[in-house]
Amino acid sequence: MKVTFDKAHGKYKKGYQTIEFDPPYKRYVGDAADFAKILRGEKESDFSPQHDLAVQKAVLQASALPLA
Repeated sequence: MKVTFDKAHGKYKKGYQTIEFDPPYKRYVGDAADFAKILRGEKESDFSPQHDLAVQKAVLQASALPLA
């Protein structure tokens, strides 16, 4: 995973870096590739913005967090 931090966090330095997972974590590789296609305009999203909002609201509610 490639990340960037505005300041150091424990063993992670400030700035850009690659974080390796051991063993390699591959569960969401396909999801990330699909999302990249959407961002590049190569395909439409499989879900509407209304669906995404409903999912996020459900996660917040299930976590007993405020919606606003």
